[in-house]
Amino acid sequence: MKTATQVHEEMQEIFDLLKKGNLEVKTAEALHNNVGKQIGIAKLQIEYAHLRNEDPNIDFFQQRE
Repeated sequence: MKTATQVHEEMQEIFDLLKKGNLEVKTAEALHNNVGKQIGIAKLQIEYAHLRNEDPNIDFFQQRE
């Protein structure tokens, strides 16, 4: 998962697998925890750029194909 869009798409896939019973809850929890940490890092980067009066340029929020 390199971008926020990819995170969103993969989290939807994980939710669908969990809902269908094709993924263990423990695995889904671990994936959710990891995504939360990635989002927390991106948020920290935004806050840091803001404190430096800079426009954040964060790969996580860039659209890639």
